[in-house]
Amino acid sequence: MSNHPRHASSRSRRGSIYVFVLATAMLLTIIGMMVLTTSQISARSTYNANDTIEAAVLAESAVDYALQQIANDSNWRSDYTNNVIVTPAQNLGHGTITFKLADDATPPASTLTVTTDPVRIYGIGKIGNTVRVYSMQATPNGPLKCLQNAITANSINLNSSTITGSPTIYSNTTITGTLPVFSGAILEGVSISLSSLLNVTATTGVQPEEMPSTTGAFNYYTTNGTPSASAALHPSVETPRCRTSCSAPPAIPLEAAPTARASTSSIVRVRISSS
Repeated sequence: MSNHPRHASSRSRRGSIYVFVLATAMLLTIIGMMVLTTSQISARSTYNANDTIEAAVLAESAVDYALQQIANDSNWRSDYTNNVIVTPAQNLGHGTITFKLADDATPPASTLTVTTDPVRIYGIGKIGNTVRVYSMQATPNGPLKCLQNAITANSINLNSSTITGSPTIYSNTTITGTLPVFSGAILEGVSISLSSLLNVTATTGVQPEEMPSTTGAFNYYTTNGTPSASAALHPSVETPRCRTSCSAPPAIPLEAAPTARASTSSIVRVRISSS
């Protein structure tokens, strides 16, 4: 009988060790699964990050591709549909690229055919389910749009004015006036406040237009032009007594005019009109 407690104690210790080993194994298994899951998540994040970076590069390449397509197509404004993605996409690297063009004026036009409007180019890069878009504004080369209007100014007042024809009058701020008379004029401004809008087309909320530099408007001409001696010009140009009865002097091309016989001519007063 004295051996029974010893055997019972031994079996109890063996049972405790078994439970401890089993619990340790389960804990190690759980830790291993957590490490594996973390590694998978990290790998997936790295993979997605790489896709994001490459898709962004593809989006920039798509803009370059769009610029190339525009440069090679003289009718691109009519060949492409405003704000519609071009299909099919082109394969590049591990993904694809495409683009769309959208009129970027304020307010935007419904087509791309307004030749003076800027265009926003959206480059689209895609890898798998990752899509990135890169955009830039392309502004048409040529004279400032404000120079194509009959009048462009920051603030315009048309009190008791009579505007004939259909000129475009554009204000970067407001057009105001009382009792103006129109016969088809086009008014555009950030805001318009007139006592009458009869026989006029008025558009508000427009984007302010860039104006010529007040200090460098003639820099190009003074830098690249050929100086012309004042004595080479027609005498009537220099005669202040000539007001309304003088006949117009013949046109003298500046490049054909003799030079360096007298002091250089300067423009001291000029009147510019347009329709």
